[in-house]
Amino acid sequence: MDIFGFFEQSLQGADIISTSGTTDQYKVFIPDWFEGEPADISWYPPQTDEHKQKLGAFFGKNSPPRVAGLVPGYVKAVSEKYPEIKTWGVIGVYFSLLLIYLPVAIY
Repeated sequence: MDIFGFFEQSLQGADIISTSGTTDQYKVFIPDWFEGEPADISWYPPQTDEHKQKLGAFFGKNSPPRVAGLVPGYVKAVSEKYPEIKTWGVIGVYFSLLLIYLPVAIY
């Protein structure tokens, strides 16, 4: 999930990935790390002091280390729900890319 929430392009990308294998189908999971409160896309790039404050508050509440700490529990829950999945992969850019690397560093 992008810091700005779910956008049609992200969902289309997930659909493309889920059917991109020539012989395999893939399950794609997009967690809502921000619990329904993503950053407002109008805050970026910050044009005003208010935008800077709101974006800063968002990252204060949703720091990469805090969100990365949620990843192991999420993977465990999804693994328990889908025990047939034996191999996992992760794709991330920008904020999400940190979520791939930080759990390794934390744990």
